[in-house]
Amino acid sequence: MRYLLALLFVIQIQIFYAQTEQNTVVVAATLSEFENNLSQNSLSITFPSSADVVKITSTADFYTDYFTVQYNETTRVAKLHYLNNENISRLVTVRFLFSNNINFVSFNGNTFENTTFFEQYLK
Repeated sequence: MRYLLALLFVIQIQIFYAQTEQNTVVVAATLSEFENNLSQNSLSITFPSSADVVKITSTADFYTDYFTVQYNETTRVAKLHYLNNENISRLVTVRFLFSNNINFVSFNGNTFENTTFFEQYLK
């Protein structure tokens, strides 16, 4: 019985991590590169392989008052270009991610919930 419970626990952990990976974007930049890109009103994020290209491009159309998105289907990189350097534009990034079923951001060796990433790095 203990073996079965241990096995079920391990399976649940694997399912959780698999779901987390499917719901995580990656910001592949050093902290200084990231800050430099933001100072130029730009942010590049890599979507997971499970991301839906049509959904990414269609949801990007909702946020054109704040940023534009160039999505490369081959590399899965979305380049966000903010129209201004206002806090609200960066906050809307969180809505864009949630709209695409993204709940986590991997950056600088850590994984953050979207809102925590905004509070620590985009605000």
